[in-house]
This record gives sequence, C-alpha cells and structure tokens, in this order.
Amino acid sequence: MSLEMLQHIARQRLPLTLAVAADIDKVRVLQAADLVVALFVKAPVAHSTERVQTAQVLALTPAGRAALAARARWHQSREAPE
Repeated sequence: MSLEMLQHIARQRLPLTLAVAADIDKVRVLQAADLVVALFVKAPVAHSTERVQTAQVLALTPAGRAALAARARWHQSREAPE
C-alpha cells in the first residue's frame, strides 16, 4: 500500500484525476484498503477516438485520514529526542 500516494492525494485539491498507470494502480490499492473513494473511467483523448484509463479520487475516507494521522505520529516519535 502506498502511504506516500495517500499523503500526496491528501495535499491536493479534490477531486483529483490521475492518468499515469502506476498512479492508477496505487489508487486501486488505496481504494481496496478503504482509504480513498475513487472512480475509474476511460476518458476521451482530445482530437481522437482513443480513450485513456483514469482514476478520479473523490475523497479520503475516515480510515484514510486515520492512516495519515498514525503515519505522522510515527514520524514524530522517530524524530523525538531521547
């Protein structure tokens, strides 16, 4: 699961549309883990009859926000002086 992708998504204005295959795969994993709400559609390409697969991230779920908060706490605990 890509918590880095989840963090990237959290920093963006939603809805967020992604068209890179690797990013779409990461969003599929995040959605399967119930961390984001996303749609997967084939979008038309300008001036073409071709269509390209896209992922549109609509929202982070409460579980997604909790995962980011836990990640932030973990990072803070590693940086705390002993």
